[in-house]
Amino acid sequence: MEGKKSDQNQLNKTEKDKKRRQAVPLNQGSTKKTMERFSPAQLMEGLVIRTMAGDLAVISGQPRPAPSVPLKVPKPDKMSQAAPPAGLPITKTTKSLLNLDSLKNWLFLKLRENPRQLILIGLVVFIVILGIGGFTYWKFFRSVPPVIVHYQCQDNLCVGVEGEGENQCLTDQDCQPIPTHRQCQDNQCSEVQGEGEDECQTDQDCQPIEPIIPQPLLSIDGTEVLELPADQKDKLVGEMGKLADQSETVGTFKRILVKIIDSREIKYLDLDNLLSLFEAPTPVDILDVVSPGKIAADNYTLFLYTQTEGDRLGLIVSLKDGEEAKEDLLSDLWLWEETLAVDLKYFHLGERKSLPATEEFLDNIYQDILIRYINFPEPDLSIDYAIIGNKLAITTSRESMYATIDNLLALEGEVEEIDTSDWQTYQNEEYGFEVKYPDGNSMDGHDGIEHQRDNHVYIGLVGGIHGEWGNVSIRLYNGKTIEDVVEIINKEDKEMNH
Repeated sequence: MEGKKSDQNQLNKTEKDKKRRQAVPLNQGSTKKTMERFSPAQLMEGLVIRTMAGDLAVISGQPRPAPSVPLKVPKPDKMSQAAPPAGLPITKTTKSLLNLDSLKNWLFLKLRENPRQLILIGLVVFIVILGIGGFTYWKFFRSVPPVIVHYQCQDNLCVGVEGEGENQCLTDQDCQPIPTHRQCQDNQCSEVQGEGEDECQTDQDCQPIEPIIPQPLLSIDGTEVLELPADQKDKLVGEMGKLADQSETVGTFKRILVKIIDSREIKYLDLDNLLSLFEAPTPVDILDVVSPGKIAADNYTLFLYTQTEGDRLGLIVSLKDGEEAKEDLLSDLWLWEETLAVDLKYFHLGERKSLPATEEFLDNIYQDILIRYINFPEPDLSIDYAIIGNKLAITTSRESMYATIDNLLALEGEVEEIDTSDWQTYQNEEYGFEVKYPDGNSMDGHDGIEHQRDNHVYIGLVGGIHGEWGNVSIRLYNGKTIEDVVEIINKEDKEMNH
């Protein structure tokens, strides 16, 4: 009975399995558990026959056994396709959707079999996504700070250097060597870009050179150097007034040298600039007669003459040689007289307060020298001018003009030195003296002595000097002092004058 009962149960179970055995498409109502553990071939076929043994195997964690009889599915090209209902759209994506879902299911089942593989795949995917995202950000979206660069010359090339700084160049041409030369700037020898000759080698070469002191045109008792910066030379008249206020000995001449100083040059003021600073417009014809100087300020002398009333300014100018030039100068001076008193107003150094006392210049004669003058109401103030030899003298008082004429005539009257290197020598041993006389002449008389009287010895010189007869008188004063000799000579002179 038991065996029959067992067979009956088995038969019932078989019947139940047959009822359940039916084709179930993967995309119709199958549960998740039913789809588990299918082989790839089954999934790719798209159909699975469920059995109890397969379900029990799945529940127990074992793979579903393959069916003992393979299910034959007719291929699509041999299957007849049903016509769709009229009016409904036809879709052709059923197979592709089926295959995509099947692939998803297969991947899900494979990952369930090996969780570590799932983690590894996920990590790989994460790294890939992170790499792609990082690269995309770095390539297209990251904010790159600008690099600060300046350009410098290196080996004659313009090279960019990172960091802040001034640009020394823009192109390689800017880095090529630039020719330079040396010039004096502010008393220093500096290198200057550009071609040119070197003015200096050291700073010492840039120091101003002291000018040569010119010789005065008349005898002077002293020299005052008035130094003025180049940018303050218009203060000349005021500084001259200060010098005139200094007390000096009456009857003396003090020369004034005006020295202009700047950073590169020290020089004495020339005549044209001197007259310009005194605001004395001088006719060109008069300046043309002035002798050109060899050095600055050697063709004129500016001086102060001291008299009882105070210092008076004067000017001596050297003239070109020739009587015709002097006659033309005198005519030009007469024409200048119309404005001369006004043009030379600053020559009075601020002491002149009024107009001239007369309308025209007047004549005066001193030491046979013609003087043209015009007086002013102030004590002993005038404008005087005269031509003495080859010099033009302009003074501001009659007394200073007289003193200037005396000074210049004394200079012209000085005896020039005579060369006696080739003269003969007469010696007298008896009286112990010797005398030199020109070559080509002879002494007359015995031993040259013509006669003797008292303390005088007379010697005759045949031919004399310059071919004329002359006497050489020698006086012997034995036992007499210098004071005694001077007294004797003065007494004899008085007797001769009477």
